Amino acid sequence: MQNSSLTRWGGLAAIGVGLCSLLYGVLYVALIVLGPKMSPPDSLLTFGSQSTSLLLGLSGLLGLVATVAFFEKLRAAGEGWARLALWFGMFSALLGGLHGWSDFVRNPALARLYDQSNLASVADTIIALPSPIDPRGIGTFGLAGLGMLVLGALIAKTSDLPRNLATVARIGGVLLLLIFIGTVLWADGYGLAFARYLFLIPGPVQSIIVGPLFYIWFGLRLQPSA
Repeated sequence: MQNSSLTRWGGLAAIGVGLCSLLYGVLYVALIVLGPKMSPPDSLLTFGSQSTSLLLGLSGLLGLVATVAFFEKLRAAGEGWARLALWFGMFSALLGGLHGWSDFVRNPALARLYDQSNLASVADTIIALPSPIDPRGIGTFGLAGLGMLVLGALIAKTSDLPRNLATVARIGGVLLLLIFIGTVLWADGYGLAFARYLFLIPGPVQSIIVGPLFYIWFGLRLQPSA
């Protein structure tokens, strides 16, 4: 198999990541942030909760393919840095995807715990714990942000890619790192109160605007006709 087919499929995967991010952001804001307040067991099994978890899982799978295509496109601009971006991107996609899939399959079991009154406090404790796969979004946000910053630097050195694409990557990297810092400091309400705004504001901007713009734009540039 030739690298041209990998580049084409990787570009399609990148477009898929962008679409997943856009749909995730819209559903999360509309159905979870602005949706009706529910009891914990009911909220775990809502369409908003389960669909966003599934989209995160799918995005991780597509992200693995897209990241390799990015590496092949950018390696000439600096192979060492491109390889670093590859590792950041691969771990980010893997951990983020597993995080989403883990929540998707775990939520029904947690909801059943709430049905047993003597175990309700146990369920409260479990749901407040950081994900054992991706604690506080270290992969989904932290490594992803670092990877985006490196991608931005490499894109700026690649003559056949738009300079504005590098700017979008850098903005996305900063937003992802702010989300990660906010998630760590907020600690599901056990940390600093102001820290929630570090992800409540950058989160929708990254998920609905900057992330989709970057992935769809880069994905289109990887297509043969681009």
